[in-house]
Amino acid sequence: MNSTTKKVATFSAVGLIALATWEGFESKPYKDIGGVWTDGFGNTNQVVPNKVLTVPQALDRLNKNVNEFEATVNRCITQPMTQGQYDAFVKFSFNVGSNAFCKSTLVKKFNSGDSAGACNELSKWVFVKGRRVQGLVNRREAERTMCLS
Repeated sequence: MNSTTKKVATFSAVGLIALATWEGFESKPYKDIGGVWTDGFGNTNQVVPNKVLTVPQALDRLNKNVNEFEATVNRCITQPMTQGQYDAFVKFSFNVGSNAFCKSTLVKKFNSGDSAGACNELSKWVFVKGRRVQGLVNRREAERTMCLS
């Protein structure tokens, strides 16, 4: 979908596959690089240490989490978006959280009409506890590319 729309109906299959690929699957809960309990495909909601997840359970959680972050993007972005922008913003908000997304300079720039500047803001979100993380550099570049497409 190349057209611009106020609210995109759904996260695309391309966006979902990209998100699941970047998050990866972990059946056993673990603490991520930031110290947050995580399981499944990047799920951080109601993680129970030592509780093993099946792939179907993890996919169900992923779907619920994606719905949450679609709502975040639709609430905080007020300007029309392309499918690539929408997918990139859902992926990004999934990773950084609703509060950080909505308060970001990215959202401010996008809502003021600077879509390219907003997409380029993604490249700044590559630090965890003050350290630059190469995995986030790679992820943000992929999101930036998706956003600019």
